[in-house]
Amino acid sequence: MPPEVQDDHGVTYVSDGVRNYVFSMPSPELLPFNSQVAYAADPANRQAWEIIPSGYQTQLFQYNMDSQQLLFKTQVSYPYYSSPGVLYPAGNGAVLLVQENSVLLIP
Repeated sequence: MPPEVQDDHGVTYVSDGVRNYVFSMPSPELLPFNSQVAYAADPANRQAWEIIPSGYQTQLFQYNMDSQQLLFKTQVSYPYYSSPGVLYPAGNGAVLLVQENSVLLIP
């Protein structure tokens, strides 16, 4: 793999040293074929997140890269016809969830 690809305790991402693009991490369940899963990682704080659509809800999971534990954080509703959202690390273990009509800071 190219040197930009990092495989860190179950989270695989591409990094340029400033930005990270996660493309693989542990998943809590088998996903439907066309799931729009979104990921984010904050390697400095040893956290990663995964948002999984389920009907009209999205389920947010947090993954501790040191303990390798995947925890359910919260469930958020969204319009079925839109994307479940985009995740951005906010530092100190928090994540910013940007959806079509809202922005949520989840500690």
